[in-house]
Amino acid sequence: MTIHRTSAMLYKPVHRPLILSRRKKQTRRNWKTGRVKVGGLSYCFNRPAWAVPPGLPFADTEILKVWREPLGDISEADAFDEGYDTRQEFHTAFQTINKLSAVELLEHLNELVWCVKFDLIEIMADEAA
Repeated sequence: MTIHRTSAMLYKPVHRPLILSRRKKQTRRNWKTGRVKVGGLSYCFNRPAWAVPPGLPFADTEILKVWREPLGDISEADAFDEGYDTRQEFHTAFQTINKLSAVELLEHLNELVWCVKFDLIEIMADEAA
């Protein structure tokens, strides 16, 4: 079996403890094309590797499932796996992270996003959060 190392996935600092505690097990992305493959490994960063100073990965994950669905179709269970208690809480965070106005969020609810389910396989060397 070939292991694919994907591009780094960036997360907001608020997501770091959720990933490290295994509370956050999914992410939704506004990618134009898929960037990860099932069975692949993906480093988690809070700051890009090309930033100054460069970011270091805080975790390594295995990609378990990749699919597309309208942003508004997220289930309560999937919102929980995203690290939020409700769908509304997830939508509010998505709006903030992606710097969307309320109108833009409403437009995005019907648009397909990339959904990635992952499993934490290694906690990396600690980087200042």
